[in-house]
Parts: sequence; structure tokens; C-alpha cells
Amino acid sequence: MRKWSLMRPVLALLLLGGVVVFVLPVSRDWCLGCINDEPFEEGRPARFWIRALQDKDASVRSQAAYNLGAMGPEGRTAVPTLGKLLQDEKGIVRLNAALALSKMGREARLVIQELAAGLHDEVPLVRIDCAMALSHVGPEAEPVLPILLASLEDETNRKPVYGLDLSVRQMILTALGRIGPEARSAVPAIATMLQDPDEGIRFAAARALGNIGPDARTAIPALTGAQKDKNHSVRTMATNALAAIDSKTTKR
Repeated sequence: MRKWSLMRPVLALLLLGGVVVFVLPVSRDWCLGCINDEPFEEGRPARFWIRALQDKDASVRSQAAYNLGAMGPEGRTAVPTLGKLLQDEKGIVRLNAALALSKMGREARLVIQELAAGLHDEVPLVRIDCAMALSHVGPEAEPVLPILLASLEDETNRKPVYGLDLSVRQMILTALGRIGPEARSAVPAIATMLQDPDEGIRFAAARALGNIGPDARTAIPALTGAQKDKNHSVRTMATNALAAIDSKTTKR
């Protein structure tokens, strides 16, 4: 009896500790995050930040999106909610949601329609991050090919984004190229980009055609012309694209 009476305070403390841990959201999140081997950022698990994406405070939503992006593909469970945030009323929230999705790799394939819609965002940085996210998705981005093409021809996407030596158009070309052979219907539009005044866009167009491979054979005349481009990098990429198209055709 005496032994039991000595153990009762210890058991009470353990029980109280357990109650505190699972009643307080922060403690509960930390414990469940550890149990489920979730990625942590700023000392908080993914589940905490995913819940914060729905906070009424825009600054909280923005920070949550940013932290989930820092987790990379390990934060994949946040992808659906991040996709919804691309329609947020606050530009900074949309920006960090797009940035986070651009770091998720192929995991962003679950929200390709939302990313494609983001290509029409009024904020250039949102558009370029959405295009980057789609480029990482690869062939599975093929269903949004028509939207990519429409955005490719949008002249507002031609100039480099402020603070970056890169334009939305260049990133869209990268996304089209990474779709691969399934982007064959985009070849004529991509080939016209070999005449763009911006050498970065011409380079991206040549690379995209090479990535599409044999199905880009109709662009051979345009690529042949690009071998005389005034820019060395464009000439080299045009030559590489022609080699890729010819070599793959030979293998068939």
C-alpha cells in the first residue's frame, strides 16, 4: 500500500503531462509531427503550417506557405491547399504559394490546373513561379498545354521579371520542353520564338525543341537558321537541338 501511495503522485503527473500535451495545439502538433516523421520548419511540423494556410491573417498564410516551400517535396501534403491559395486575394500570399509549389517537384502535379490559372496572375513573380512549378512537373503537365501556349504568346510575359534575369516566356518554354514529345502541337509556336529579339528566349526555344525530340522535326528549318544566330549560346543550343532530333529519329 505504501509503495502504491508513493507512485500515485508520479502517475498523476504523467497523466497531467499527457493531457497538457494533447490539449495544447502546439504540443499536440509537435508530438504528432514527431510520431509521423513530418518535416519541421522553424520548430513546427508540416501539419502546423498547413493549418496556418487557412488563417484569417494574410501575413500568417504567407509565412506558412513560405515555410512549407522550404520543406521542398517533403511538404507534399500541403500541395492541395497551396493550390487553392493561388486564388488568394493578397498578392504576397499568392506569391509565396506559387514559390512553395515551384519547390515541390513532381508533387505539384496535383494542382496543374491551379498553376495554369496562375499564369494569368497580375503579379509577374507569381506567373513565373507557376511556370517553374509546371516545368518541374514534366510530362504530366500536358493537360494544360493550351494554357501554356496562350501564355507563351502573351506579350506581357516577354520582358524579364523585375529582380530576375529571366522572363515568364522563358520559363514557359522550359515547361513546354519538359513535357517532351506530348508537346508536339506546340512546336510551331515554339519555333517562332527563335526569332524573338531576346536572346534568352531564343535560347530557351531551341532547348525546348531539342527536349521534344523527333516530334519537333518540322522545326528543323528554323533551327538550322538559328545556327547562324549572333549569340554563341543560341547557335550552340540550336545545333544540340538538331542533333537530338536527328539522333532520336535514327534510333526509331
